Amino acid sequence: MRSHALRGRRRETGAALVLGLVFVALAASLAVAFATSSALELRKSANSADGAQAQLAAESGLTYYQYLLRDVRFDPGVTAETLLDGLQSSLGEKLSQMDENTQPMFTRVGNTLSISPISLAQGAFSAQFTVSDGDPLTCYLTVIGSKGGAARRTRLLASCVPRRSAVFDYGVACRGAIVVSGSALLEGVNEAGEASILSTREEPVAIEAGGHAEISGDLFVTGSDLNYVLLKGSVSIGGTDDIEEILSDHVCLGTQDPEFPELDIDPIAALATTTVNADTDFSGTTTFNNIRVEAGTDPSFASGTVINGVLVIEAPNKVTFSGSCTINGIIVTEPAEGASIDDCQIDFRGSSSIPGVSALEDTEEWADVKAFTGSVILAPGFGLTFRGNTNAVNGAIAADQLSFSGASGVEGTFTGAILGLANTELSLQGNTTIRINREGDVGLAAGFKHPKGLDFDPDSYVEPPAD
Repeated sequence: MRSHALRGRRRETGAALVLGLVFVALAASLAVAFATSSALELRKSANSADGAQAQLAAESGLTYYQYLLRDVRFDPGVTAETLLDGLQSSLGEKLSQMDENTQPMFTRVGNTLSISPISLAQGAFSAQFTVSDGDPLTCYLTVIGSKGGAARRTRLLASCVPRRSAVFDYGVACRGAIVVSGSALLEGVNEAGEASILSTREEPVAIEAGGHAEISGDLFVTGSDLNYVLLKGSVSIGGTDDIEEILSDHVCLGTQDPEFPELDIDPIAALATTTVNADTDFSGTTTFNNIRVEAGTDPSFASGTVINGVLVIEAPNKVTFSGSCTINGIIVTEPAEGASIDDCQIDFRGSSSIPGVSALEDTEEWADVKAFTGSVILAPGFGLTFRGNTNAVNGAIAADQLSFSGASGVEGTFTGAILGLANTELSLQGNTTIRINREGDVGLAAGFKHPKGLDFDPDSYVEPPAD
């Protein structure tokens, strides 16, 4: 009996041991499975985090390169090859300026420019620019973000299109000296900055303001010291007549040269259909349509003359508008080699109105002329003088030499910039009053070879798969 009981207890103990071992093995398996699952989840979480960081890096890179390229300008005649050259040059300079430790590496293969990765706190991004020929040129910016083993791509399409030069952001800009004297007033209609002035003359004095002159905007010079600016008398600049405040708050030294765009007047001049010369009668109140003034004519347009469309002036010529003249169009000049500026003059006397091409009727007759908006007088090689009230000047004015003078005063509202094309003096004297009204002035002035820039299309955004 006793041995049977012992054998029974042994069998129970053995069964319990086996069952315990089974449970231990099961627990171990579960533990291994749980550990494996946790590791997989952790790895999936890490991969997901790396993917998110890679996507963030790609997005950051896309924004970064758009920022770097926002003010980069290319030659008006840019080609696919020169666009890539310009991108490499400008981005190399900008990336080095942003971080002196960053030395970007560039690789060119065909029409694709690749840029080495830039590291972030989390991840990195590299970029590629791929240019396609066409009109306009187009360029794909592809940015590859990476983190760990994850990579993400973003892509935008940009078009290379004409851009407004910064020179048009000033009320008055000149390659030569600018002199504002007497009781001259230059003011912005909508804001003071509309009447800011710029001189790119690389020697003192670039800007001189004296007498009781008043300029509502600021003074900008490309020179790097105050010798480029001369203030005297009781001038007011930027709303103050305190000289120390003017020099500290309203004189901007070392301004980047915005580069005056070249002129392209041939398409405008081609629209002149009638030639006038010394045999033409200019004495009566007359209307002229799309005319060319032959060299050496020296016409004096009588008071009340109306000129519609294009007025082309060959050099040399001394052209006078006697008063109450109206220019419903655009004036352009054709300079001649060796012609003295003393013999190449346009002189507005008395009251005149220059509303430009917008004043022409919306008919087929004027359709070609009305395409040349934003400019009213483009006079390379000529001097341009205003001596009386000039109203409704609806566009940019550019000449080698400009003068606003006269005891009776010059008063007018200009919607475009006043540009001095040569290193000669631009003067505002006497009782001159010029108001710059830039409201709505955002287009490209006709007759200029505008630089080009990249215009990114946000609707073209895609996320192509990584290789």
